Amino acid sequence: MDKFIDKNYIIENLEKVINDKDEVIIFYIGIWTFIRYLNINSVNLAEEFIKIIEEFLGEKKTIILPSFTANEFVKTKKFDIKLSIPKESGVVPTSALKSGNYFRTRQPLHSYLVKGPLTNEIKKLSLDTSWGNGSVLSWLSKKNARICVIGIPWKIGCSYFHRFEELYQVPWRYYKKFHGKLYNNNKLLGDITENKFAGPLSIKFRYDYYPVEKLMNENNIILKGKNNIFSIQSSLVSDIDIICENFFEKDPWQIIVEKNNVRSWIKEVKENEKNIKF
Repeated sequence: MDKFIDKNYIIENLEKVINDKDEVIIFYIGIWTFIRYLNINSVNLAEEFIKIIEEFLGEKKTIILPSFTANEFVKTKKFDIKLSIPKESGVVPTSALKSGNYFRTRQPLHSYLVKGPLTNEIKKLSLDTSWGNGSVLSWLSKKNARICVIGIPWKIGCSYFHRFEELYQVPWRYYKKFHGKLYNNNKLLGDITENKFAGPLSIKFRYDYYPVEKLMNENNIILKGKNNIFSIQSSLVSDIDIICENFFEKDPWQIIVEKNNVRSWIKEVKENEKNIKF
């Protein structure tokens, strides 16, 4: 097997998709898709991978990684800033969390890891909802951050798209507060709540953001790396905002799979489900 993805190769690809002017970069990383091609001398490949990214970006740029624990929190009602493993976001954010070098937002469903000079701005966010006012995603828009997906397609890896479901108040979602307990390294700090513009919880709910990804490609707003085996792409949030605004103004239902089931849920179940406490 040709393990051609070494440190230099990773840096060469990062140079193709990240510009010197970028101040904030959020990464969505699926290392499992190319891990067998990695030529990195380390027992912990994920740990070494994020170190390469950190070294490339330096200290003047702010790095953000998703560290989602929604599935675990819904079941356990517990969120530990230090110990809740972000299984939903992969092994690279998990390694970043364990390093102790990142600040983690206090969001039991959709927390983020932050490292860099703008961390204090993130600390001051109100986090009124997961994706709307005062959220990390709203802040990314104001900062015109760069979103970088590595090893996964946009339609799967980029949670930023959900911001527009809330902005445009799509009918298949509604506000629901998820309550539980907040811990820091097993020490109870108190109660915690996250207000999410949630989708159906009582039916199988699937969406597919391929139509948005297709528009991004058609409008040439994506920077791309050298090949598809080590897939690395990026786009500025300002460009994504324009694509998503146009898309959601025309027909947001394009992203919904099994539309008839969701429409039936809206008509028959949605109001009752809104009253269920979590």
